[in-house]
Amino acid sequence: MNVKTSLTQNISWHSIGANEAVLALGTDSEHGLQEAEVKARLEKFGPNDFEKRPSFRLWKIIFAQIKSPLVLILIIAGLISILLKDYADSTVIFIAVLINTAVGAFQEGRASKAFDKMRQALKTLATVIRGGKKIKIDTINLVPGDLILVQTGDRIPADARILESKAFKINESALTGEWAPVEKNTNPTEESAPLVERTSMIWLGTSASEGWAKAVVTAIGEKTEFGKIAELVKETGSSATPFQRGVRKIALWIGAAAVFIVAALFTLGLIRGHNLQEMFLTGVIGRGARKMFLEKSNFYTKS
Repeated sequence: MNVKTSLTQNISWHSIGANEAVLALGTDSEHGLQEAEVKARLEKFGPNDFEKRPSFRLWKIIFAQIKSPLVLILIIAGLISILLKDYADSTVIFIAVLINTAVGAFQEGRASKAFDKMRQALKTLATVIRGGKKIKIDTINLVPGDLILVQTGDRIPADARILESKAFKINESALTGEWAPVEKNTNPTEESAPLVERTSMIWLGTSASEGWAKAVVTAIGEKTEFGKIAELVKETGSSATPFQRGVRKIALWIGAAAVFIVAALFTLGLIRGHNLQEMFLTGVIGRGARKMFLEKSNFYTKS
């Protein structure tokens, strides 16, 4: 089994033996990868990094908020209020739209900053064995099958299967929320074991709190467990939550009902002899409708 095949078959690296993992990844447990193989894998799998998130743009946020049916209804109502010189109502409406847009921009900005911090976690040095030599490289140049050495205080540069260890513990709070250091070893675990119980694995974004270990890289960049979280963060704001989708549906129903009612009132008023301008004010502006109802009590009884 070559490394490309092994990575596309979603092997449960935590559940297989250390030697089996080395063979599946096409590497050597003592000498690591040769430089020619490293270059080939860099071309095949790409850098150990996350795809850059589109830059934060305020105008995009504003446009995304305006696309909401509910916001469109508010804007239209605000513009009509201005045309009718009802400045108090229009001011309240546009303040509501402004608040909605500001909240959206704030949430998007937070997501963007969180993603950038995750990318920064990759920008460090890693100790690897390549061609039988121990060297330090930028973590961005790690590839599946690389042998890495980690010790107390080191950041884990990629997801990896432990091959050797000594009194080794990892702080996985950044990934799992568990503050207590987790003891790691070379023993395989059950295939169905949850992430926190996969003691034969170490994860990108965590750090070594005690001891020493040698491990073989099984996943890099967005294929790592940390990368999956980063992908979710990157998508924040681009996909609507169930609540947001529900609100949009309600807004569409309200808008459709409002159009139907306005059209019915407008048509009924014209049939019963009211002039065009009067019915426009009645149909569009609720206050106008209330005023006409009070002033002309025979509105609905006129023959």
